[in-house]
Amino acid sequence: MALEEQCSAPPRWRSISLTHVEFPEDDLTGHLLAYISLIPIAILVGFVTLIVFKRELHTVSPAHVLDKVELDQHCQ
Repeated sequence: MALEEQCSAPPRWRSISLTHVEFPEDDLTGHLLAYISLIPIAILVGFVTLIVFKRELHTVSPAHVLDKVELDQHCQ
């Protein structure tokens, strides 16, 4: 009986409307983590946008960046 009296209503859930990531309504940590969980999608969109506008796949490759760093160090 005591357990039934202590139970509260389940939390109401809110969602970020664009992606439907859900978090408890009054939970600041949940709200923050909901937006943090969208970071990989933002990175992916950024890379796709970069590739489409540059039209070069090697623009985002790590080897290209390392070659440039080595070339800059060699020229100094």
